[in-house]
Amino acid sequence: MTLTDRGDERFSPGQSIRESGYLTARLLPVDRTVPGARSVVRLRVPPGIPALFQPPRQQGDSGILLLARGIEWVVDDVIDLPGQKAVVGHVIEVSPTR
Repeated sequence: MTLTDRGDERFSPGQSIRESGYLTARLLPVDRTVPGARSVVRLRVPPGIPALFQPPRQQGDSGILLLARGIEWVVDDVIDLPGQKAVVGHVIEVSPTR
């Protein structure tokens, strides 16, 4: 799944990030770039993570995945691409927030 444009956030391998709010992401092929986004986060989400899926509305669009609040993920790699930073990570747990 892909989270687009995290702005000027700084990421480094091994960094753990806790998302207190819901995460909305697009399901995009890994080789697809996102025009206009300064950074793109690509997360591997293991089975069992609470989420809702909205299928694509039109042919060629991507589906949208809404992940539960309290997701914690780890940065595996940061790749500098021309005009865009790609951050690769994986979800490690979900702790509900109130």
